Amino acid sequence: MVGTNQGPQVGASPPGRAGTAAQASPRWLWALAPLPYLLLLAAAYSVFCVTTDDPFITYRYAVNILAGHGPVFNVGERVEGFSSPLHLLLCVLLLKIVPTADILFKAKLLGLGLAALALWQTGRLARAAGLTDAEAILAQLLVGLNTNFALAGINGMETTLYTCLLLAAVLAFVRELRGRGGPLSALLLFPALLARPEAFGVFGLLLAVRLFWAVRQKRPARGVLGWAAVFLLLAAGLTLARLAYYGQLVPNTYYAKQVTLARGLSDGWVYLLHPLFPTALNWLGLNSLAAVWAQKWPILSALVFWLLAVVGAIRLRGEWAGGVLLAVVIAQAAFVLRFGGDWMPGWRFVAPAVPLLAVLQCHALRRPALAPPALGAASAALVLLLWAVCAVAVPHDPWSNVQYSTQSADLLSADNTLGRKWVAVNRYIQARFLPGSVLAYSEMGYAGYTNPDITFIDVRGLTDPEIARLPASYKGPWGVDDEDWFRPGDPLYAILQRRRPTAIIAFSHGSEWPRIVLDRYYLSEPVSDPRDPYWRIMPALIYRSLDDVLGRDR
Repeated sequence: MVGTNQGPQVGASPPGRAGTAAQASPRWLWALAPLPYLLLLAAAYSVFCVTTDDPFITYRYAVNILAGHGPVFNVGERVEGFSSPLHLLLCVLLLKIVPTADILFKAKLLGLGLAALALWQTGRLARAAGLTDAEAILAQLLVGLNTNFALAGINGMETTLYTCLLLAAVLAFVRELRGRGGPLSALLLFPALLARPEAFGVFGLLLAVRLFWAVRQKRPARGVLGWAAVFLLLAAGLTLARLAYYGQLVPNTYYAKQVTLARGLSDGWVYLLHPLFPTALNWLGLNSLAAVWAQKWPILSALVFWLLAVVGAIRLRGEWAGGVLLAVVIAQAAFVLRFGGDWMPGWRFVAPAVPLLAVLQCHALRRPALAPPALGAASAALVLLLWAVCAVAVPHDPWSNVQYSTQSADLLSADNTLGRKWVAVNRYIQARFLPGSVLAYSEMGYAGYTNPDITFIDVRGLTDPEIARLPASYKGPWGVDDEDWFRPGDPLYAILQRRRPTAIIAFSHGSEWPRIVLDRYYLSEPVSDPRDPYWRIMPALIYRSLDDVLGRDR
């Protein structure tokens, strides 16, 4: 892009707008301005059917709130099995707005709208970080071409809600460093904390930046302490409310996903290496030149993506913009490295940092002062081309695959593996189990939402505090992962034996499981589809309680 590496420091007064690219060539900039949004819409359409059942956990909480049961998953059990109180409140509103429309479809549209807002905020952040108007559009293009960011917009979860709040807080923080400080960014970080728990890590690192800024500017520390006190007092109020209602200082999901540090680091660094591809690359499987060549685009894009971000951070050293952007990126990456990321398609835990990374990448692409102007434009064009190739190369599941249906069952069934299983098992539950039944099930998101009169024991532990507190060796980024649950002496075996659910629903994962598990539980029948080879590999096994069956017969 046109420009040099002589951008304004965030600690200085705001620069004048004279001589910017916006005033030099307004016509082509105005023509390019809508392009990032169009690319985002195209990317979102191409993956619109990529859907998991996790958002339905929050939707069930919202249903129970409207039914007068309070924010609970199972009626009468106070467990905070959701990660985003603010998203839960929005889901309550979504259920009330056009109640006949499917909530997943409404949540996808809301998330996509917030992704578009985040794209607009990216432009503002780029200008605040010293980029020209043309370079700000480049940053927006890098975000709009990122399929993972599009997936964040249509996943039906809180990802883009958190992204918008995070960007708003960062923009306010930058303005405060330019002026005399102020509490606005601290106030905005609190709703960000209500949206995602890792906002607390962002607060910690921004506090360090603010302290360093106060020392450099020779300003009294009381302003920094006042800024911190605003956030901490609000966070303390949230913690007290959580403790009073749920009896826990942190959400139950924290305990369920509290993997060992070694597991978090090993899974986390792999998670960080697919910035433009929805699924993680098996780097350990690249043991031949042919394997490397087959994965050339994921490998190349990951190397270029992070190299540009690092170069941009180096070029911004000594400027407040670099410190602020880097602090937020490090906070998000630290969260991933501690908990190992997650299993879902996309880059859900890093997607909120993609706009900040795009701004750093644009700083890396700024031509040196003595280089010809064409060099910056050529480098930007090559990077955009790489992003575009990756966007085309990723697996696509467009909305047209379900004939533009807005129904959850159709959107889930577009997935030929787990999604179809969730829908098939749900039909089985509705046909075979009476209201009041108690089911132990690992995939209880969609089934839980569509069967509010059935109690679910979440064997992943997300909505079950007893299971969530199993040792960390039994946990993965998705929660408790105990494939030996049917063996005597296993801790999950003991919990299920004592709690005696009506039935246990498990996916076999290709292993040979016994026909009889626990005491007086038997394999009634597998839920499978003989036309689907994946079902034969991984059927859903239904273990019924003999006591329950005999009791109903009597």
